[in-house]
Amino acid sequence: MSTVTPFSPTATEPFQFQAALTDGVLGTATYNCVVLWNTFGQRWYIQVADQSGNLIVNAPMVASPPGYVISLVAGYFSGSTLIFTEDTQTFTASP
Repeated sequence: MSTVTPFSPTATEPFQFQAALTDGVLGTATYNCVVLWNTFGQRWYIQVADQSGNLIVNAPMVASPPGYVISLVAGYFSGSTLIFTEDTQTFTASP
């Protein structure tokens, strides 16, 4: 089952949401996702942390074009994808 989260950032606060993701060790758990604007790089970055605040992923946000999946958590979560689709401005998490 996939969870879809609309991306609606503001100028004053980081955009935050939670996603259920699966790894090869702990199974499925809920992770905190924060999307931040990097002024120097002029792009969005996503940070994924566990419930204790331990940072798991800090990566540039790359959009998946229609019909192609680019997982933002590839290599970190073996059983999940977290994609950002630019045309719909949504995140989709599939555990």
